[in-house]
Amino acid sequence: MHYEVDFSSWDHPDRLHESSSLYVQRGKDGYGKREELDLPQSNMFVDELESFARAIATGELPELSATNGLAAAAAVNAALLSIDRGGKTVALAEVIDEARARVRRQAKAA
Repeated sequence: MHYEVDFSSWDHPDRLHESSSLYVQRGKDGYGKREELDLPQSNMFVDELESFARAIATGELPELSATNGLAAAAAVNAALLSIDRGGKTVALAEVIDEARARVRRQAKAA
């Protein structure tokens, strides 16, 4: 599943669905074949705030957690590090461990 965002509309989160696309691209059908999925009109910032408020009000864990965010940020940083290393695989644990070590060093220096 792929989500493409046109960042020129980023300042208008209620209209992001107009310039973005969500699609499934299946390898077995050939990588050129896409199945476009409808993006409902929404406002991602309002949706996130409402999700947070629901979690506070109900005590239930939100769909998107800090752990999800950590993994997403680590994946992006691992991809960038992989590019720097000529395409070698970079484990998420390596990126997370290095970030934790950097935070510890900064805390000691403060």
